[in-house]
Amino acid sequence: PLAGPPPREAFAGVQVVIHLAGEPISQGRWTAAAKAAIRASRVEGTRNLVAALRDLDERPRVLVSASAVGFYGDRGAEELTEQAPPGSDFLAGVCAAWEAEAPRAAELGMRVVLSRTGIVLAPRMTMAPYPAMRMATALRPPAWLSPRFPVWGDLNMATVLEAMGKRPTS
Repeated sequence: PLAGPPPREAFAGVQVVIHLAGEPISQGRWTAAAKAAIRASRVEGTRNLVAALRDLDERPRVLVSASAVGFYGDRGAEELTEQAPPGSDFLAGVCAAWEAEAPRAAELGMRVVLSRTGIVLAPRMTMAPYPAMRMATALRPPAWLSPRFPVWGDLNMATVLEAMGKRPTS
């Protein structure tokens, strides 16, 4: 996504675009370069995707764009809703900037769904790196990894069907 907009052919016959791209946040120390890559992969990547959608003659109907619960920052036990403002830490700033890009697809007549998730599990994925990362750094875990408030999801078709305006049957 950083090299520029995806090719037009990638969207041929596509009804729903699910945008999950982003530099992994759990891959080591957050140096200035790592932070720049995390931010650019999400903000510029989404900007490039919307630019590609803008240039299409026939657009998909829906854009589902990932975001993260990191949007809220570390607020301890505060009860949060989707209307809560972003936090003030690095990830909150990244998420807020990321989420500002996807709604531009709505200007193209597309339905836009922003999905704030925590850790996403999928086949062949494991939670093992997360506790290992916490133990290796001997630092307080980030809010999104808090054992008090576990936030995780799984990749399934329910999200896709809801985005398309259909109700999952099971």
